[in-house]
Amino acid sequence: MKIGLISLSDNGNFLNHDSYKEGLNFLDENNINYEDFIIESDKKEKILENFYKIIELDVDLVWFVTGGNKLINILGFLDWEKIKKSGKKFIGFSDFTHFAYVANLYGIECYYGPGLKNILKFYPSIENREFLCSFLKNGELKEINYKILFGNIESSKSFFEKKQIIGGHLNIFIFLHSFYKVSLKNKFLFLEFHPSSFGENKENLEYYLEQLVFILEKTELPKGFILGHSILEGTDENKINKIFLKKLKNFNLPIIYVNHFYNIIKF
Repeated sequence: MKIGLISLSDNGNFLNHDSYKEGLNFLDENNINYEDFIIESDKKEKILENFYKIIELDVDLVWFVTGGNKLINILGFLDWEKIKKSGKKFIGFSDFTHFAYVANLYGIECYYGPGLKNILKFYPSIENREFLCSFLKNGELKEINYKILFGNIESSKSFFEKKQIIGGHLNIFIFLHSFYKVSLKNKFLFLEFHPSSFGENKENLEYYLEQLVFILEKTELPKGFILGHSILEGTDENKINKIFLKKLKNFNLPIIYVNHFYNIIKF
């Protein structure tokens, strides 16, 4: 499988980051077949031109290699029919979930998983990076490691291997769902939250969850919730998950936790 690298969420600033060359070395050392399409630009036309270049070339998977907050600037200008026709698959996290949410409307295959930035920091050993390398080499998905936080769920195979998951960063989902209103029926709603995209803090999280509850009370409910990797300064992830639980368990739906640093999830 051939991977195309792209950085739409930070206008290509990753090129100047200390871990850029480290990331490429990681791919080379693990025999990942890739082509680098990362460019540094804040010009919409140039960014779109480069994106369509990767769509038209012989790559199987497009990897949004960083998070950030710039993807919204081009989201409304993407030719989704052209993207769908290309047959490309896409993977990313955080800001990428702008793209993944809309892609769901067109049946475009997306995955939620790690980025390339600081990759050796997160995966210092061969063992803990094996799940990622297997996916990048041949598209193989390893068994998902998850923890049940509330309620009961069916076997993991029945919803992790099917296209039954939608969602992303909490703020992004609230914003896009209020506009597109994709049906949540028979799907699990995936949610993550961290301050790097929009500068949120602990106080904001409960407020945003109240907004989510307001939306969910007026629409078809999902089959359950999947909590991804969330970050708040001074608050460990167990406490963050408890905040989610406090707001979501009143729906009496299953709630599970999956850490995207060590899992790849098919949307």
